[in-house]
Amino acid sequence: MDPSVSPCDDFYQYACGGWLRTAAIPAQAVSFNPVADAVYDGNQAILRSILERDAGGIGDGPYARELGALYGTCMDQAAIEKAGLGPLDDELTAIASVHDARSLSKELAHLHGGSLRIAFEFDADIDARDSTHVIAVMSQDGLGLPDREYYFPQRSDDEKQKLRAAYEVHVAATLALGGETPDDAKKHAARVVSLETQLASASMSSADLQDPQKTYHKLDRAALTALAPDLAWDEYFAELGLQAVGSINVAEPEYIMAVSAMVRSRPIEDWRLFLRWRVLDLSSPALPARFVDEHFQWEQALTGVREQTPRWKRCVAIADRLMGDALAQPFVTQTLGNDGKRVALEVVRAVEDSMRAKLSAAAWLDEATRARALDKLAGVHNKIGYPDTWRSYDGIGMDRTSYFANRARGYAFDAKRRFARIGKQVDRDEWPVTPPTVDAFYLPTGNEIIFPAGILQRPLFAPGQPPAMNFGGTGVSVGHEITHGFDNEGRQFDADGNLKDWWSPGVSAEFEKRATCFVDQYGSYVAIDQKHLDGKLTLAENIADNVGLKLAYSAFEVHRAAHPAPQPSALSPERQFFIAHAQAWCELLRDDFVRLIVTTDPHAPARFRINGSVSNTKEFADAFGCKPGDRMVRAQRCELW
Repeated sequence: MDPSVSPCDDFYQYACGGWLRTAAIPAQAVSFNPVADAVYDGNQAILRSILERDAGGIGDGPYARELGALYGTCMDQAAIEKAGLGPLDDELTAIASVHDARSLSKELAHLHGGSLRIAFEFDADIDARDSTHVIAVMSQDGLGLPDREYYFPQRSDDEKQKLRAAYEVHVAATLALGGETPDDAKKHAARVVSLETQLASASMSSADLQDPQKTYHKLDRAALTALAPDLAWDEYFAELGLQAVGSINVAEPEYIMAVSAMVRSRPIEDWRLFLRWRVLDLSSPALPARFVDEHFQWEQALTGVREQTPRWKRCVAIADRLMGDALAQPFVTQTLGNDGKRVALEVVRAVEDSMRAKLSAAAWLDEATRARALDKLAGVHNKIGYPDTWRSYDGIGMDRTSYFANRARGYAFDAKRRFARIGKQVDRDEWPVTPPTVDAFYLPTGNEIIFPAGILQRPLFAPGQPPAMNFGGTGVSVGHEITHGFDNEGRQFDADGNLKDWWSPGVSAEFEKRATCFVDQYGSYVAIDQKHLDGKLTLAENIADNVGLKLAYSAFEVHRAAHPAPQPSALSPERQFFIAHAQAWCELLRDDFVRLIVTTDPHAPARFRINGSVSNTKEFADAFGCKPGDRMVRAQRCELW
């Protein structure tokens, strides 16, 4: 803490300033959060110990042999160097043989079946208008730069202009590593970036992508063919083994139309170059060090990171990504356990009770909308800690011969599992993330919150730790995720997870009015280089931050009343709560990374998340004795519930 700063003037600095003065971002990172990073690093150490036992043949968890093979081959750098580009020979030969729309469509399907996002993404997801079933989804994806804005930098934006130029150099360098002469690689990189720029011009903005109404366009196969006639859809779906697929949500029709038109208008050689580049780039983590190093140099230019993540951490990450449920079982035994899950559920239910009280008391809701809101809250499905049924990895085929092959098998296995869900009923017990994940989620189509065991760790959460810490840490996150069901995006889904308007017109208009306050508030904050936050892009997260804080505080007050206890700290319990919340978000960010996330991330940097939400919270002002005119007391508080 920095007690020289008044909490009423800059609460983030007051709570985090002492740490901010002395902390430094690790060279391997683009940001540093002492709480989240400590939790993540602790989890990684546990996962590493599990995987090293598996690789040594002494693991006793499920699929220990397969996990050991994946981790062991990932760590075998000498074997990866010896293999060179050999593991990619078949794929690059197939790309070189693409000669028309049919063969291009077939090759795209083959790559998508390996979970490679190239030109566009094909996947399976819950149908937003029929949340009982899974539907095929096509969406814009597969560009090398992080957002469409980077392909069209304004003249005044020197950083984006430099990054676009650096990106083309990176493409050329990667193509040269793949066997092209420097001159050819340079010419071919220009053609690749030209093709990507054309795709980017048809891409939806990051802010528009936050609106679920704008990304739902359910088409049958005939309508898809009419929309994008230059792609050979019969061959595409046949290659995926999905000939029977009937309906597809084409999330951004203009983008798929553009891909189709470009199949007709651009030389097929451009597409071969583009596929070759994307396959080399996406495969680089499993290729020799020269590819890994080149990709890292691009990351340095984009984010400012100084050093590569240690190889063991990268190998732990791929094991969690491809076989996370198997890896998680010994992890949750060592960490959260059944007792931790039980206590976490108590916190969740307490925050839900707080939300129920807020909805019941909100004067601006009419009774019909209030009833539907309460129904939705009652229907929230809580996924806490770990799933009741673990995923099967039978047939995944990991062995000790090749990391590249293991990685490819794992991604293809996962894609096949996802695609097999298309057209079937939704499994409400399935988890979309792995239990060691250090994050939390709300899924609107499932009307569910997900708190993996990975984030339910000290100091964010622990049975027996002071309630102010549990509610100020995890409790606020629970409130945040519950609120996502009622923010500008989540409110468009009903209690069953269907994209359906359940708000009366007058109440909906009042919601929009109240939401505009948050847009204006956060849009006034300057993140870097006179670059303001995008209040529309960050609206859902800002609403969730503000409401979630109030929900958790109300739940904390109810808990204190029911469980009176002596307070060992000189700080009041109220102040402990708010400080615990703020210190969960202390962070340092590299300047280049700030420039990136201001353009692409729906989350505001932590300083604005903390100060923005407490300045709207009367209970915070009461706890710290803040008065009108103090910076942490907004003259016109933004408020929903």
